Amino acid sequence: MKTFICASNAESVLTAIYDAWADPVPNPDIRIEIADEFFQLSFTSQTALVAASYERSSKVLHTVKKRLGFRCYCMFEGALLAEAADKAQALFDFLRYAFRVDRDVSDELAVPEVMRVYELNRKARGEAHLMLGFTRFRRLENGAFFSRIGPVNDVLPLIADHFAERYNTQPFVIYDEKRKYSVVYIPGRNWYFVRGEMGSRQMELTAPDQFESLWQLFFRTIEIRERENPLCQRTHCPLHFRPYMTEFTGHVQKA
Repeated sequence: MKTFICASNAESVLTAIYDAWADPVPNPDIRIEIADEFFQLSFTSQTALVAASYERSSKVLHTVKKRLGFRCYCMFEGALLAEAADKAQALFDFLRYAFRVDRDVSDELAVPEVMRVYELNRKARGEAHLMLGFTRFRRLENGAFFSRIGPVNDVLPLIADHFAERYNTQPFVIYDEKRKYSVVYIPGRNWYFVRGEMGSRQMELTAPDQFESLWQLFFRTIEIRERENPLCQRTHCPLHFRPYMTEFTGHVQKA
């Protein structure tokens, strides 16, 4: 038995899948585990540490789209961006089954390998849909707009196209503080990713503007206190989104 250890980001997981598939050890005897910081060695199996490779990860995505079709590719992509400890193994098992039957298996939910990837895809894309409404921007000193988010899943690749189309005349940055990378958009050009933590010096903000104050005032005064229902509010706007939303901070959000 052989175990491949990779980080949780998409590029590392795809590279691990590529290496596992190319390994001479038979597929049923291969495991892929995610360990961003620590992992436990096993005395009963070989262990291989995976270094992320753009070239190898791109080959996996290209092969999935070419052989399994666009619907299967979209489901695979969504699952790849989900946050789950078994994500890498689930994707590997899914590809083993899909390549064995050599067809689009996105509707075969009775198959456990397909059902698990379907669940991961729904988890990531469901949060991405919510982020389209919960993302809040602030204006920077240089005129660009900045948003700080902290989603459970890695949703930046899923929401970048939406904001680039909606704000196609405005430069903006959306920073995922959990994964320490950003999507940057410049009008007239495509969006791109920038890795690395953003400090306070990089994100100097203007003074609180009138629109932020008006939005906070509206949020505080629109409520009918006699009909307050915190449980219903949490259903429509989960708590983990609120630290990044201007109306819930009680003061102007700091970047």
